[in-house]
Amino acid sequence: MEQIKFIILPFLLFTISTNILSQSSTEADSLLNEIDKAKGEKRLELIYQYSLLYEEDKKLLEIANWLEREAIDEDNDIYKVKSYSHKVRFFLFESNLDSVLYYSNKIDALSKKDEQIEDSRFLVHYYIATMYISKGYYDLAIYELNELLNSREKNDRYEAIAYQCLGFAYFASKRIDLAEINYRKSLEIMEQESEISSNTYPIYYGLIGVLIQLEQYEEALDICQRVESMIKENTEKLPQSSLDLFLYRFYVQHVHIYVALEDAPNAKKYLDMVEELPLDGIHDIFLSEKKAVYAYYYSQGKDYSRALNYVQSALEQLKESDFGTSFIEDLTELKIETLHKLKRYDEAFFEQQKFLNYKDSIYQKNVPLQLAQLSMNYELKKAQLEQQNHKTQLSKSRLINIGLVFIICFGGFLFYMNRRNMKTLKIKNKVLYKQSLDVKKYIDFIKEYRLERTKETEDFEKKTSLFEQLDAYMQESEIYKDSDITREVVAKALNTNRQYLADAIKAEMNMTFMDYVNGYRLNFARNQLIIDESVPVNNIIQEAGFISNATFYRLFKEKFGMTPSELRQAKNELETEIIK
Repeated sequence: MEQIKFIILPFLLFTISTNILSQSSTEADSLLNEIDKAKGEKRLELIYQYSLLYEEDKKLLEIANWLEREAIDEDNDIYKVKSYSHKVRFFLFESNLDSVLYYSNKIDALSKKDEQIEDSRFLVHYYIATMYISKGYYDLAIYELNELLNSREKNDRYEAIAYQCLGFAYFASKRIDLAEINYRKSLEIMEQESEISSNTYPIYYGLIGVLIQLEQYEEALDICQRVESMIKENTEKLPQSSLDLFLYRFYVQHVHIYVALEDAPNAKKYLDMVEELPLDGIHDIFLSEKKAVYAYYYSQGKDYSRALNYVQSALEQLKESDFGTSFIEDLTELKIETLHKLKRYDEAFFEQQKFLNYKDSIYQKNVPLQLAQLSMNYELKKAQLEQQNHKTQLSKSRLINIGLVFIICFGGFLFYMNRRNMKTLKIKNKVLYKQSLDVKKYIDFIKEYRLERTKETEDFEKKTSLFEQLDAYMQESEIYKDSDITREVVAKALNTNRQYLADAIKAEMNMTFMDYVNGYRLNFARNQLIIDESVPVNNIIQEAGFISNATFYRLFKEKFGMTPSELRQAKNELETEIIK
């Protein structure tokens, strides 16, 4: 259920609203009239309240500039920080990392012991972490959030929000166990409050995504239904626009759960409920999410043409918004799978090649970028120390030297690890290849031994176990090459039923029927890759019985510890060494 990954990140942004207000023109006009009459700090507070009406609007930047000018005139650091916080939020939606970092550093420069400034500073660094996540810099986000949590003594909703974001960072980097721990920790802090607030809904939402990944659908559905009831019970405490958006997100979660459970009627029920909600003026990423939900729904219902239309439309909208990297990856995988289902193999292969090249480049791209970002953060902090601690030169120099040593050591460590990993990978692949040859010899020996014993048995059907019959049948018929193979077909060939067959595989190999079949396919594919290097990998995948290239590459890597191309490379290097 990879699809749940992409729909959590946008919802993180709702957690950071300190106030959720309705964008009614009457309220805005009333505040503007009060602003005209007010002076000093009262005027600043009214402008700030006015800005909160436009937190999800592109007008936010204009109002933030207004608040900044007024705060500068009044020499009020608290409202300068609030104006910068709004700018950080605005540029986060615009996916402008440079501007986010620029204004976050202005807040750091104004940061004092004042509690209001400290809370704003905390939120800004939270924004930065969400931006890192949107760019795929998960390790940077985790580092930023852990630093933020370590520097904060209070156990409040801001800390809960940080744990929630940390949960998503682990989720996006596929460390689901750590994601669950942090989401539950965030929820525990929020539930200690006397009353569950709207800030708790996104945490429940993220936990539901984790539970879907863990296939704990019953608990996920239970939370969905409980939160839906809580939202409806708070109709008087929330403006209608916010209420509709919260309901929309949990209706979407219902759809994902029911699609996973292959419960089409209930999935359609919640899709209809999504359509009934008035969602005018929401961010583009939510509109693309809505299209993606339809794509998954129609794909599950095998209406692949409609699914493809929705997924292409969602991808186009996402590319224009430049937000939601992991969202784009998941939709691209769905597009490839849908093209394959429609038998548009050339298009599917083309998209698959582009996607694999992109995935292979991620590691080499992100490591230097994250290292550069760490270096830039260090340089910014160094400049701040030079400005703030000019009277304590000795102390400042020590801090800079320690930081410099850390950066150099860290950079050297990353460089060393990268070089070592490249060498280790080649050595590991050679060892794995040698081991695979040894294992193959052993398996061939066992097969010959079993064959001899089988020939000595007069009554094969009575004296041979069901699993041994299955193993012999798979080897002789090579039925595993049939992409449409089912338990029913195999059970019928062995004069048994599907349950006995499944039980026999479980007892002997502790795996499912499809895992057992895929084992044969993978072994066949490995042998073909070694025997004839002129045969394209894609041809071998199809001949082995795999429908999805992505599934084949994932399973091959899990079983043999290397990719098909790495296997062939290791074979060639070993042969070259033998010749030498």
